[in-house]
Amino acid sequence: MHSFFLHLSIADWVNDVVQSFVTAHGDSFHNFS
Repeated sequence: MHSFFLHLSIADWVNDVVQSFVTAHGDSFHNFS
């Protein structure tokens, strides 16, 4: 059960990193897509 919660917090951290990356590089990211 502990590893399940650990996985959730890692997923939240990854989501935060992705969101800040998209916010910082939004235009070039959309052009790349």
